[in-house]
Amino acid sequence: MSSDRKSKAPALQESASKRCKQSGEVANAGVATVLDPNASNAVLVAPDHEASVDPGDRIAKLIMTDFRSDNESIVLQAVKEVYSFVNPSNSQTDAEEKQNADVITSLGGYSLIRILMEDWIDSQEIQENAIHALVDVSFHDSLMPSRPFIRIGLFEQICVAWQRYQDDEVFIDKIFHALFNMVLDSKDNAQHLVEKVDGIKKTVASMKRHQSCEDVQLMCAELLEEITFYQKYRALVIKSGGIQVLGDAIQRFPDNDELQDFAKDVLACLATRPNTT
Repeated sequence: MSSDRKSKAPALQESASKRCKQSGEVANAGVATVLDPNASNAVLVAPDHEASVDPGDRIAKLIMTDFRSDNESIVLQAVKEVYSFVNPSNSQTDAEEKQNADVITSLGGYSLIRILMEDWIDSQEIQENAIHALVDVSFHDSLMPSRPFIRIGLFEQICVAWQRYQDDEVFIDKIFHALFNMVLDSKDNAQHLVEKVDGIKKTVASMKRHQSCEDVQLMCAELLEEITFYQKYRALVIKSGGIQVLGDAIQRFPDNDELQDFAKDVLACLATRPNTT
């Protein structure tokens, strides 16, 4: 993967997070979310700065106790609050978000999010907030390429939710964010996405289903670029109709420079002769 390719990912993630915030997707805005980085023992400071709680203790209660509740309202509130710990905000720095993400991952957050998604598949709101949390936690996770996503069945569970709520454009956009983070710089994860859960076919199908959604088209193009870095998958992208949907996206959104770059990069890859490397 080129250095230029790697440099695009953080910028795109940041712009996507801003889109979520601007569209009102920031979960549970009243929840305490600001860490004081200068404190010897960092605390979670409430918006009014009158109350504080240890962030590790709070996160542990949410994902170890509240996630396991049989009460849908409690589970929904918990996953919203977990999301708020890592969701970009005006008063939270990248370092603070990463610190919170590290706490979540150290407590087995990925596995618990996967279990939560399985247990509450009928709740679209829980699914959406779980995916939002997954996107931002994985974005800040420096060890993410080595995480056991395959072993814990996270790809499969995401695809279940993908199939269940495939008409929701905002949800599908976040699905692609999560999958991109999971396959970035990980050959094993890319292989699993393509060969075990038909990731290429699903991506092309989503581009066809959501032709008028610019965000979905952008994230699909980005994911396909990551996949087509591996030459052996290029023929399958072509066979699945990737050239047509990418060409359509280029024509439909001529003013989106990011989409233009990603789609054209994929098409350039597809123009090379596929092999088995």
